[in-house]
Amino acid sequence: MAERILGDIPISGELLEDFLERQEVGPAMLAKLKRVAALSAKSEPAGVDALATAVLEGDLAALVFKHSNKDAKRWSLPYDFAMLNADKDLADLAHRLNPNHPARLCLYGPPGTGKTAWAINLAKALGVPALIKAPSDIKSAYVGESEKAVAGAFAQAKREGGVLIFDEVDSYLRSRGQAERSHQVDLVNQFLVSMEHFNGILVCSTNLMTSVDEAALRRFDYKVKFDYLRAEQANAMMHTCAVLVGMNLTLDDIQAAGLTLPDKALTPGDFTVVLRQFQHDPESCTIEILHAALMAEVQFRQSEPARKIGFM
Repeated sequence: MAERILGDIPISGELLEDFLERQEVGPAMLAKLKRVAALSAKSEPAGVDALATAVLEGDLAALVFKHSNKDAKRWSLPYDFAMLNADKDLADLAHRLNPNHPARLCLYGPPGTGKTAWAINLAKALGVPALIKAPSDIKSAYVGESEKAVAGAFAQAKREGGVLIFDEVDSYLRSRGQAERSHQVDLVNQFLVSMEHFNGILVCSTNLMTSVDEAALRRFDYKVKFDYLRAEQANAMMHTCAVLVGMNLTLDDIQAAGLTLPDKALTPGDFTVVLRQFQHDPESCTIEILHAALMAEVQFRQSEPARKIGFM
């Protein structure tokens, strides 16, 4: 996408790659860079690189993104298919998908298990935009506006050739048998019609699979369950966190200390939350403290009260 936007602007590949790793850099910034470069007399690569740095760094500063890219990377867990616990081979599935052929996927499972992250990385692997639609992008207080938003999302994906990702789709694709208003049925119907006529890649994620309309579920080519991490995955992620914080430990050292994590108790999202807790004071973190923080996430989830139905 960057190559299409910039055209023949001779920015160095290394500098462009550095900027594209920053999630804040988008098409609008690159289009602005092209306009500025076209007006500049500095057409040699060195001059364009300096110009690009000035323009993009200025835009990022204006957006108040003050942390350096390297610092952000330190506190971000590296994305790895092996650190997701799904009932299908995710790497193989991503390899088989083609942006020129339609595919409909429903990713379901507990929060934080990596559903949306996998969809975003799928778009990245295919070299197309990830068009993420949250419930707030779809649902409206006005009758008919939600249906327009659904149709508009599919039209945008068709126009831009991206992977269309609907997050928390259960919030508006509920079973029509449970609908309380006619416009709720209309919204599901609009979604189903749009699915039928969409020739791109559609990914829907949900934490509440049983709430999704049955007719919609039948239309998905793949239904992939994302689950809590296996014990070996959780312990490998704990070791990665320890390294990011600055500990000089091996996985064997952690296991020898008896600080292992339980099976099917944690999600990748839990590790992201815990890692953020130590980014402002990494020196205070030891492997014992890191292990305790992760176990606290397990205990918090297990202590959540069950939701009751009926009058209290």
